[in-house]
Amino acid sequence: MKMKKEYIVLAAVIAALCLVLILRKSDRTHYRLPEIKTAAAEEITRLVISRADSSLTLERHGGLWKIAPYGYPADTSQVNGMLKAVAGFTLTALASEAGNYAPYELDGEKRLGVEAFAGDRSALKVSIGKPASTYSHTFVLLEDDPRIYQARENLRTEFDKDIARLRDKVVLTVDKAYVTGIAFISGKDSLALRRASGASGAMQPAAGDTAAPAPNPSWRAADGTAADEQAVDRMIDQLAMLRCDSFIEGKAKSDFTRPIFTIRIEGSETVSLSIFEKGEGASYPAVSSGSDYPFYLAEWAAKQFMKKPEELMK
Repeated sequence: MKMKKEYIVLAAVIAALCLVLILRKSDRTHYRLPEIKTAAAEEITRLVISRADSSLTLERHGGLWKIAPYGYPADTSQVNGMLKAVAGFTLTALASEAGNYAPYELDGEKRLGVEAFAGDRSALKVSIGKPASTYSHTFVLLEDDPRIYQARENLRTEFDKDIARLRDKVVLTVDKAYVTGIAFISGKDSLALRRASGASGAMQPAAGDTAAPAPNPSWRAADGTAADEQAVDRMIDQLAMLRCDSFIEGKAKSDFTRPIFTIRIEGSETVSLSIFEKGEGASYPAVSSGSDYPFYLAEWAAKQFMKKPEELMK
């Protein structure tokens, strides 16, 4: 009889515990995350990034992205990061329903607005706050929804960029395989070098042949004097994808007329870089055939090009 009572008490305890668990589970807040349908990266044609006091627009023109309304070419890698973030935008959790936006940097002063368009359709419109403590999520607000959510990835690093950071800083490109000549001009001093293969001179492709010049060529001046191949080839490598430090605002290329040093490269096309007298800053103003805008080169970068003729000869 005593054993039977113990079983009854044990069953009652188990039943009470089950009831507590059921009630606790039923008290939990249940919610469903909004379903977000954005667009594939290749479908996005326009991005608008807005702050409390300004905004900038990126527009796709064929295969290129430009910063409107200025028409500046945008840095492809920076834009691709934004497109990837839009296409993969995913909510992971509801962070707050309290309506207190300041702790999440979603108040008017600090929040960052992003809207992506696929043609005329708005594919995504979101306000971005600060990253979560893990830095792998970001606090966001959706349009017409006062609740704060967490979205996947650190979106702040992808979109919190101004025009200066988004501009494409590549100001000159050179197809190294087809370079046949290079000239250095500094005031009255100049040096012209031609690429040659052996003693027979430059190897010219036959009509209709697009093959590059023969490997391991030599560089020679007009009088046949051999140049320092490694020094010349190293300079061409540096010019092959030349990036500037920044662009010169408020001036045009036509404002720069008296270079202190010019490099002209002949190949599949003729390209040039001209460097001008340095002002009070630490950078040299410059222009190139590869950019519509004047720009600055860091002092160390400019000096690696401004070589005296004797430094390039054996």
